[in-house]
Amino acid sequence: MLLIFLSPAFLGRELGARGAPVNGQLSSTTLIPGISESIEAGCPDIGNLRSGWDILWSCLATIFACTWIALHPNIQARKDGWYKVALRRLKICFYALMAPEMILSWALRQWLGARHISRKYQSRGWTLSHGFFVQMGGFMLVEGEKPARTLTYEEFEALYESGKIEFPTISENEIQDRSKSDMISKSLVVIQTSWFILQTVTRIIQHLPIAELELITLSFALLNGVMYFLWWRKPLDNAAAN
Repeated sequence: MLLIFLSPAFLGRELGARGAPVNGQLSSTTLIPGISESIEAGCPDIGNLRSGWDILWSCLATIFACTWIALHPNIQARKDGWYKVALRRLKICFYALMAPEMILSWALRQWLGARHISRKYQSRGWTLSHGFFVQMGGFMLVEGEKPARTLTYEEFEALYESGKIEFPTISENEIQDRSKSDMISKSLVVIQTSWFILQTVTRIIQHLPIAELELITLSFALLNGVMYFLWWRKPLDNAAAN
């Protein structure tokens, strides 16, 4: 669906026509800087003229922030090479583009699970970050001195309650230190999506033309806002702890 909206034919017909409405009596010279005030009076939206490429790049930057940057995949296996990790991330991005509600549902389930885990082990000092960490494969079972396998939360709970493993003492700061995400990258995503939402909503309030691609990107940005709220405490691309 997204590829259809990005096609040159669509851009030429929709973005160019609707993004830069002009009065029928105006010539092409109205787009040249220094136009007269009389011409400006004949086109009340002359200060809001935008080319198709302006709209395209703004939408692409927002969609990129809502997919590649904002996604928080689970920890990859140690044996996986960089190409497997990249392919897995591309697969998730594809789902985020084609079915963003599926990624939102995934984030909601993880958030609910993390909240349940953090409340259960609150007396141990666990937080939402710990809940996310154990769900995403953050703990490994070690046999002797060699890591055996990644523990699911169900396995971790069963082994701990049976007394076969000790309760991990990793702190939230240590979990976040392992994360490859920081406040700068998160802030960039928030700023880009917020700015796009503000611009689009302002144009709607002022009854200015909105391209169909912008409406689609607006829906991505709104969904991303909810998803980012759910994943805000989830570490990104951590290394597993023993």
